[in-house]
Amino acid sequence: MAGRELFRVHPQVGPEGYKTYQISAPRSTHTRPATCAEVDCQGWRHGWITRVPVGSELAEYITGKVHGRHFTETTGLGSPDREFVFPPGQECFRSSQHRVPLEREPVYLVRDGDYRGNPRGTGPVTRTAIDWVDDFATHQQQLADRRQRG
Repeated sequence: MAGRELFRVHPQVGPEGYKTYQISAPRSTHTRPATCAEVDCQGWRHGWITRVPVGSELAEYITGKVHGRHFTETTGLGSPDREFVFPPGQECFRSSQHRVPLEREPVYLVRDGDYRGNPRGTGPVTRTAIDWVDDFATHQQQLADRRQRG
C-alpha cells in the first residue's frame, strides 16, 4: 500500500501463533471488462472536457481522430492549452479500465501465520463459506478459552 502508513498493534507472539482468515475476490477471476454504459461512467453520461497543452502528443492523438470519438474544440486564441469537449454517449478515455463483478463466490482461505509470514510453510486451505465461518468461530473460541485459563 504505497504512500499509506499502516498502523499495526505489535504482536505479542511470533507468526507461528497466528492464523490468517481471508475472503478474496481477485479482479482477474471475479470481474470482467465493462462498457461505460454498464458502469454508468460519468463521462459517458454527461460528456467531458479534456485540456491539453498546444502541440502535445495527446493533442495530436485527439485531433488525429484515430480513437473514433466525436468532439468539438473550444480553445481560445492565445491560450496555452487546447480544450476538447466530448459529448455524452460515447466511451471515455478510461473505458479500458472499467470492470464489473461476476456473480461468483469469493475464495475463502485460511493460512497459518500472519502478515510477517508463515514459518511452518504450510499452504493456504480453501474452504466453503460455511466451513470458513465454522473454523473462524472455533479458533476464536479456542483463543477465548486460553485467555480465560490464563
